[in-house]
Amino acid sequence: MKANDFLLIYCPVPNFKTAELIAKRLLSLKLAACVNVLPQGVSFYEWKGKMQKSKEWIMILKTKKKLSGQVFKEITKKHPYECPSLCGLDLDKAPAGFLKWMSQSLSS
Repeated sequence: MKANDFLLIYCPVPNFKTAELIAKRLLSLKLAACVNVLPQGVSFYEWKGKMQKSKEWIMILKTKKKLSGQVFKEITKKHPYECPSLCGLDLDKAPAGFLKWMSQSLSS
């Protein structure tokens, strides 16, 4: 079990209801050890040639790299956006106790 076996996944969603739905699904399938949902913020971006401004909630998921394909698939099934922003961030440094807890909380 090494830190680089794990990922943090960043995923904005349009509302808390969507975040809760996705979080519960991933936890029930043991695809995420924990899902943090951060309060509503504002995102600015260009989409289909137009400047956009949206209120979004931010999800940060903790998982294993080898589960990331399944995580992305499950999120995409429940996510209302045409093109959800899903970014995996390597955990190259994390305490051993945290890694052990994550590993025990996730499917193999």
